[in-house]
Amino acid sequence: MRTIKEKSDATFIYTSKYLDDQASAFILDGEKSGTVLFSPFGSHDGMDEEELHTFLTGESTVSNLKEDPEWGTYLSAYAAIIDSRDRSVVGLVGVDYSEDHFDQLTSRFALLLNFSFAIFTLVTALALYAAILTIQDHSGLDELTGLGNKRAFNRTLHLIIAEAKKRNQPFVLCMLDIDCFKSINDSYGHPVGDLVLQSMGKALLDLTQRNRSCFRIGGDEFALILPSSSRLQAVQAKQELCNHFKHLDIPSLQDRKVTVSIGIGEWVTGITAETLVSYADKDLYEQKRKKACPTTP
Repeated sequence: MRTIKEKSDATFIYTSKYLDDQASAFILDGEKSGTVLFSPFGSHDGMDEEELHTFLTGESTVSNLKEDPEWGTYLSAYAAIIDSRDRSVVGLVGVDYSEDHFDQLTSRFALLLNFSFAIFTLVTALALYAAILTIQDHSGLDELTGLGNKRAFNRTLHLIIAEAKKRNQPFVLCMLDIDCFKSINDSYGHPVGDLVLQSMGKALLDLTQRNRSCFRIGGDEFALILPSSSRLQAVQAKQELCNHFKHLDIPSLQDRKVTVSIGIGEWVTGITAETLVSYADKDLYEQKRKKACPTTP
């Protein structure tokens, strides 16, 4: 839980279970054990309106800005932990963000991707992000790049679709492919090819502030999920990505530049995960069809 807190820059993060309409009990706490802020297993806490709503309905909720004489101004978001066997709510993930951290995070997203996230959308995504991190244990990581692997991608995509259905909000899937990657392997060798893949993974993690929405799904194929985004916003992000990859410095490639093709698929109500992937793949193929590989040195 502390690792999730550090990676998400949350002020507080915890899991809890329902006791009654006035109280909940802590299960896991992101604070260091023994510190004044740590809440031990089983300790009780008051129940606010949004938290109770999540326990009773399973819907993610977010509070208005709260003022506290000790903690200052902050926002709280809650996401239900669902038992897949009977769809019952067995607990929730709570995330608190201070006003300072929230301002920094929204600014960072704006600089990187030029997205205009509404407060509700962003904080809901942050609560969902904590759930995504729990999926991506070591069995869901690609060892070469540090990105999520295909297994993690499939699980995360279905999670994002389920959340999008609840909110009736679109999102975008980008499929990325390194142009002429086979010729890189053939001309420079597979160790250099691995360096290119690792550079691609690092670039995606850096551009997304390591938010775990990017994946290597096989070979030189990558995927990036952009929550709560339109196709127009994805086109802007696509340009940012393409420009960034043009400036990747891989000395072993000498003067050869790495370029990528990016296909975009926008999810709307009624589209399955498989259909969304096929839309993005088709757009990716169209982008690659227009390009020619450089001559072998």
